[in-house]
Amino acid sequence: QRRNTITQVSFFYDDEDAASSFTSSVATYDAKMWDKKDMGNYIAFSSKAGNSMKVYMNKPNTKEGCDSAQNVMLRAIDKEGYEVTSFIHRGHSYHLSQSLHKMTPSSQFVFLGSCGGYKQVLTVFQLNPNVNIIATRSVGSKNINDPLLEKINTYIVNNKNINWDT
Repeated sequence: QRRNTITQVSFFYDDEDAASSFTSSVATYDAKMWDKKDMGNYIAFSSKAGNSMKVYMNKPNTKEGCDSAQNVMLRAIDKEGYEVTSFIHRGHSYHLSQSLHKMTPSSQFVFLGSCGGYKQVLTVFQLNPNVNIIATRSVGSKNINDPLLEKINTYIVNNKNINWDT
């Protein structure tokens, strides 16, 4: 937490896979647990109870493009006084370098959910040697990534320990 809030960003890119992943990911945020605000080029979720958590997701295929949408989102987070501690890359591995350039040493948790995301683990450790990383070794899938991320965020908000073996 920074300023008593856990702040997470998800980076989506401008292709069909990202649009499908974005829709699937947004659907995992239950309105009973999360407030949702549409900010134009991105969505912002805020936890309603438990630990204060904000989740930001840029929309894919916006008029301005994903890079601009991500930059607008990151500037808004900074302007609000939050510090991103959780970075989620959602997209093909050829987009991963763009996500890595936007990650900061404040990273505490990084999810490299693209195909072969494990190949960039050392790059993330160079930002913060104490970071926690989940990386895909083979083909990433929204059918695995979304339930996993939903469970992780639910546990964080509810201050529960995560049993990684389960």
